[in-house]
Amino acid sequence: MRRKTFFSIGFFGFPNLGDELLCLRVTRRIRKLYPLSKLYIMTRNSLVSRDYAGVQANFVEGFWPSPKYFANFPRHVKAVADSDLIVIGGGGLISDKYDRHAFLRHCIDPLIGVLLNKPYVFVGLGVTELKKRLPVSLASYMVTWAAEVYCRDSQSSDRLRRIARRDDIVLGPDLAFLSSLPTCVSGVRDYALINIREDPPVEVQRLITVCGEMLKHVSRLVFLATERADVAYFRRILTGFPEDISSKIEIAHPDNLSDTIQIVVSSKFVVACRLHVNILTVMSNKPLLAICYEDKVKQFVSQIPDGVIICNPEEVDEKCVKHVAEFGEVNHDQHVEQLCQKAQQEFDNVIFKGLYGRKYSAGTRIEAFIWLAYFMSYGVIYTILAKIKRSLLGKGPVFRKNKYD
Repeated sequence: MRRKTFFSIGFFGFPNLGDELLCLRVTRRIRKLYPLSKLYIMTRNSLVSRDYAGVQANFVEGFWPSPKYFANFPRHVKAVADSDLIVIGGGGLISDKYDRHAFLRHCIDPLIGVLLNKPYVFVGLGVTELKKRLPVSLASYMVTWAAEVYCRDSQSSDRLRRIARRDDIVLGPDLAFLSSLPTCVSGVRDYALINIREDPPVEVQRLITVCGEMLKHVSRLVFLATERADVAYFRRILTGFPEDISSKIEIAHPDNLSDTIQIVVSSKFVVACRLHVNILTVMSNKPLLAICYEDKVKQFVSQIPDGVIICNPEEVDEKCVKHVAEFGEVNHDQHVEQLCQKAQQEFDNVIFKGLYGRKYSAGTRIEAFIWLAYFMSYGVIYTILAKIKRSLLGKGPVFRKNKYD
C-alpha cells in the first residue's frame, strides 16, 4: 500500500500552549494510524514547532497574508500537491473575534487543494459567532465542501450547521484527549498554579484577595504564562500586589511543552482561565477552579463530575478558592479515559473517511479559484505595504497592532 501524506494546518508556531499541544496530539495520532506516513505542518516558525512542541515533520513556514507566506509559497503548493489529505485543526480556527485574518489564514492552502482535487477535513473545531460577512461566506463554502467536519462542543457544531446547513457534523472531545498524560511524572510540590488572561481580566484587587487565600493552603504560587504576552501582563499586575504576597509568587514561562505540563501536574490545585490548562488539570487529577471567560471553558468543565468549581471572572473570590483547596484528592481517570477513547474513535473515523472524501465539481473549483484570486491579490498588496512599512519603521503590522504579522 502506498504510504499516505498529510498536511496539518492549525494555529501552530507562535507559541501557544493549547495550539502546540493540539499540534503534537494530531501529529502523533496520525503517525500511530499510518506509521509510514509523510507529514507536512504549516507553522509560523518551524523552530517553535520543533523545540517547544517537540514535533518532527516537514515544516512549511508562513501564514497568509504575511510576507513569509509568499516567500515560501512554492513549498505550500508542494505540500498541498503531495498530500492525500489536508487536516485543518484543532482549536478555535473559525473565528473573527481577535484577528480579522484568523480564519482566513487557514483556508488559502485548502482552497489550492480544491483546485488540485485534494480532500480536506476539519478536526476538533471550536467556532465563535462570526460577525463579519466575508468569514461567514468563506466558512459556508469551506464547511460545505469538507470531506468531514469534527467539532469539539455542541455550540460550535450548531453554529456550523447554521452557516453551512450541514447535518453530518461529528461531535467529540477536544483533541487534547487524543492521548493521556504520561505516567512518569514527579510528585506533588507545595505550590498552587494560577493561569489567567489579560482579556477579559480578573480585577486586580479581587486577584490579590484570591492569592492571599491560596497562600493559606500552600507556601508559594506559580503564575503560568501560556504565551509570551502573558509574562508582561503578569509582571505588570504584580507591581500592584502587597510585598508579603508578591514575594511568594513566581512567573513560569517554560520553553517547551513537556515542562509546561510538568508544572501543572506537580501543583496542589489550579485556578485557571485557559481551556487547555483546565483540560491538563483534569487529566492530572488536580482540584480546579475554572474561570469561565468563554463558553468553550464552561462547556468542558460542566461535564466534569467532581473536583471542579466554576465561576466567571467577576465572581472569583476567596470562598471559591477555599472550597477548591479543601477538595483533597480527586480522581478523573475513568472520565478522562472515556474522553480519550471517544476522541480517538471520532478522529480516526474522520481521517479514514477524509482520505476517501468527495471529489469536487467544476463549479466548486471555479468558486475556489475566485476565492483564491481575491485573497492572493489582497495578500500581495498587504505584503508590499508590509515591506514598505518595515523598511521605513522596522518590524510591524500594516493596518493595526498584530503580533502575528
